Amino acid sequence: MSDLVNKHPKLFHYTTWNGLKGILDSRCIWANHIRYMNDASELTFGQEFIQEELRPIMSREVSSYASSNDAFNAKMEDRGGLEKYLDRVLPLLFKERSDVLGENFYVTSFFGWPEAEPDVQKDGLLSQWRGYGGGTQGYALIFDTEQLEEAFLKESNNGSYGPSLFGDVVYGSEKSSFDPDMCDAYTKLMSYFTELFHHILRNGNEPDLNTGHQTFAYCSSFLKHPAFREEREVRFSFTPLAVDRVASNKIKKVEIRDRSSSLVPYIEIPVPKVEGIIVGPHQHKEANTQALRRLVEGESINVSVSSIPLV
Repeated sequence: MSDLVNKHPKLFHYTTWNGLKGILDSRCIWANHIRYMNDASELTFGQEFIQEELRPIMSREVSSYASSNDAFNAKMEDRGGLEKYLDRVLPLLFKERSDVLGENFYVTSFFGWPEAEPDVQKDGLLSQWRGYGGGTQGYALIFDTEQLEEAFLKESNNGSYGPSLFGDVVYGSEKSSFDPDMCDAYTKLMSYFTELFHHILRNGNEPDLNTGHQTFAYCSSFLKHPAFREEREVRFSFTPLAVDRVASNKIKKVEIRDRSSSLVPYIEIPVPKVEGIIVGPHQHKEANTQALRRLVEGESINVSVSSIPLV
């Protein structure tokens, strides 16, 4: 049993009626492109952190190179010195490397099952009802984490994906709070960029692109602002391979949906059977609960109603 399963035996997925009905009918869940998530900072928070962490590394490499190359040092000083050089070059280099390593991540989100908080297990989390109910009746689908992990592993091994990751979101950029997986990814990513700077400045060996891709994807898509900490978000993040690298029968089709007049790319991902459904706060929640029980009758899906007052 994995650490994730031990930590979160069950996971919530908050959604609207249309989302619930779609998951029940198709046994699939939507993974949205990370650039089209509800909050634009979903991607920028992690990438801004990475860029800030790279500055002292690049400063050290450039200073070392300048000390052994008088012509480069003189040119750099004529243009304002080391700090001005970093201000100009680092954003350009980061943008170029982001394009190479890719930002083509698709993400689907779940929320942790806090065993120490039985009220949340029973009623759901108020902030999530507000955020994911779509202003209407919301629903929290309950999945068995071990079954989800098996389903995502099977999906990841079908040959259609590059890096894929299933784990806890890390809140904040304090490295002392990183879990072991994030610590490992962060260390490898900083090593990747150190080798890259050495390669550019001194024509050293080019760093391994696969390592850069996987660690960049993890640090970009699993770091989130600490204000969202109460969500205890768990993500499945993956990169679909380019069409020319995938057998025709394994191409993952990108669909487009409309969300408040914005077009959102998404990919359908198979999920195991829903174990339970919590009907969220709403003026008609009791009637909606009875209707939903009729819909899933005979399917061994427990339907309960949240006691949280109308939000």
